Amino acid sequence: VRGRLIQRALQVAPLAGLARAMAAHLPDFQRREGKLPQPLIPLHARDVLNGEFGVSEAFCRMGTRLAHILIDEFQDTSRDQWAAIEPLAVECLSRGGGLTWVGDVKQAIYGWRGGDSALFDDILASPALTAIVPDPQRETLPRNWRSRAAIVRHNNTVFAQLDDPLRARGVLSAMLGDKTPDHVLDEAAASVARAFAGAAQEVPDRDSAQGGLVRIVPVHGEDNGDLRDKVRQQLRALFMDDLAARRPWRDVAVLVRKNDESAQVASWLMDWGVPVVTENSLRLADHPLVTQTVALLAFLDYPPNALALWEVLTGVELFGGISGLSDHALRDWLADRCARPADDPRGGKGLLADFRATFPVAWETWLAPFYARAGLMGPYDTVREIFERFRVAQRHPEDIGYVRRFLEVVHNAESRGLTSLATFLEFWVESGGEEKVPMPEAMDAVRVMTMHKSKGLEFPVVVIPFHHQPDRTDPPLVVAELDGQPLLAPLCPEMGDRYHHAQAAAAAEKLHLLYVGWTRPVDELHAYVTSTPFAERSSSLLAGVRALLTGCAIDTGQEYVAGVVPPARATDAHAGSDTEDTREAPRDEAAAQAAPPDAPQAVPAPLPSPARAPAPGPLP
Repeated sequence: VRGRLIQRALQVAPLAGLARAMAAHLPDFQRREGKLPQPLIPLHARDVLNGEFGVSEAFCRMGTRLAHILIDEFQDTSRDQWAAIEPLAVECLSRGGGLTWVGDVKQAIYGWRGGDSALFDDILASPALTAIVPDPQRETLPRNWRSRAAIVRHNNTVFAQLDDPLRARGVLSAMLGDKTPDHVLDEAAASVARAFAGAAQEVPDRDSAQGGLVRIVPVHGEDNGDLRDKVRQQLRALFMDDLAARRPWRDVAVLVRKNDESAQVASWLMDWGVPVVTENSLRLADHPLVTQTVALLAFLDYPPNALALWEVLTGVELFGGISGLSDHALRDWLADRCARPADDPRGGKGLLADFRATFPVAWETWLAPFYARAGLMGPYDTVREIFERFRVAQRHPEDIGYVRRFLEVVHNAESRGLTSLATFLEFWVESGGEEKVPMPEAMDAVRVMTMHKSKGLEFPVVVIPFHHQPDRTDPPLVVAELDGQPLLAPLCPEMGDRYHHAQAAAAAEKLHLLYVGWTRPVDELHAYVTSTPFAERSSSLLAGVRALLTGCAIDTGQEYVAGVVPPARATDAHAGSDTEDTREAPRDEAAAQAAPPDAPQAVPAPLPSPARAPAPGPLP
């Protein structure tokens, strides 16, 4: 064991040296950039509030202004965060104020980033708090006001098993295998039982709480490819043959564990003509209109930038769809250009000069006006003119939200002094990836998101297509002790109880995440218990799902249905969306729009944000 532990440490030793060198530069980087790594924020907040000598100024200012503190989602609070908050809480209580923390330990799913659900009960015994309030009030809300009766009763049956330590131990044993020591299993089972104590909820006595539907469908594949095809078939039948006739798409959410699953499901839905919104689809930096506009700005800022020019030329949403030049013609031109011999008289030109010579009409019509005024207009005016000249609002009305938001970002950057293309592009490279379009309230589209993002939300219909994700194979690095010396190594079985406790905590968190996913629906839950031969051996989540379902007499080899299918709503039906080929074919706009616009289409002005200067209105 000792030798294997040393071997594992030696594998990461070069990385430790690199990390040490980077850490030495971290304070200077923080001062220069004005940024802090997220884990350090609560530590600095605690230090600022505690003060090195006596009472800090920050504590005096905040402590005298606060009377009551309310902390939501407390089950995901870390010890460091609580250490920063506790002095303020003590001050509020000492002046007759209050401290309220709200949460559900069954939904503790952020242990991987420091959340400690044990705090929920531990602070009831905090000496500093109990010295002021010796008998704090504790209240449990007994009713479920979200889900219909069939869903509440199903989840009661499944998850109330876990408030029994013996049954919780059986589920954890199925998830962890027979190599976990008994005392670790016993401690983990007791912790899970405490978390799920009182898991069963009551259904409110009202008509709107009755009904509901739960479907659990087993799907087995011989390998990942086979399983993916079968899940795709199941989802297509659900969406196109069932939900399309009964539900508006905005009622439906698909919850997954990983981002690649989100991308896969979103791709399927788009293939079927189903409108879909994912977290990444709302990112400005991923939208083709925005990326092509940024490429045009980069070209105007530095015309020899051949990559930026090529992205503009081949971008269908901006230049390519209106210039009259086909993608095939451009690629043939580029291939011919690259194949020229060294003595070709046309050689030696840059991409820009060659394009101007080969396609003079397209150049003069669409790009030359911007090129001639490069550096004379600020980023905001340049972007507005790009959108107007290329008739973005007319050609892409469905993307107007992205147009508005990008214009707002450009305007706000310019108002902060970034008045040149170069400074705006530098800002965009550093911060553009964080900008997103707000979710339109009335957008009729299926939401696809991770279960972590869904916590605290609700949806009329929830679809969970995967329950077979394999366990992590990239254990975190931890500091162990060997012969009295610290040793950095991946968390591994050679570390004994420390490793097994971590594995048990990870298994418990998977049960919490399963609870989060299965309690999001209001009307319908459609869960697919997916498996492959490999997942049977490597997925503790799959083992836990099967143990829970078997424990309440649900046959995991057969489709299970509880409740009734809600009636169809004709006004919400999606006519014409029952086949994969119902999407409208792209229009050939090149010929019709090859000529320059007679009257540029005005782009709607961005909506000003609070406390920011409003953006100029549309140009005449």
